[in-house]
Amino acid sequence: MLIYLSVIFLSSLFVNHPTFGANSPPVKGGKLPVINLPVPKNPNEKIYLGISGDGFFKIHQLKTTAVLIKIFNLYCPVCQSTASAMAELYHQIENHPDLKEKMKFIGIGAGNSLLEVEGFKQTNNIPFPVFPDEDFEIHKVLGEVRTHFSSLQE
Repeated sequence: MLIYLSVIFLSSLFVNHPTFGANSPPVKGGKLPVINLPVPKNPNEKIYLGISGDGFFKIHQLKTTAVLIKIFNLYCPVCQSTASAMAELYHQIENHPDLKEKMKFIGIGAGNSLLEVEGFKQTNNIPFPVFPDEDFEIHKVLGEVRTHFSSLQE
């Protein structure tokens, strides 16, 4: 069931293990540009990501095989309607012993403040860390992809 749901869900988001090219939309085999994200204040999110301390971290520092990056916007109706499926996929992977440490999820709120990101997370019961990108800085580095967008970084 997990594999079936994952394949259908990821296929529906046009995710085929792409990585990112600098300032262009994700392309398979590209490199993820350096993105500084704030270390979450929530201790459970720090544990989930395997990071500690304060300040910033880079996605490539996470000790995992793959990171699913969800680009969303609080005001995007498609983002709202797919949030529960993304949360379900997260739970299925977290409950699968062979996959739990191999894949992590993060969300990036393009154009959203910390307050908006937290509202999106609470309203949609998003269990993984989400980060604001109020000034679209991360969004621009990732090629200004449209919301909703997901990509798997290996």
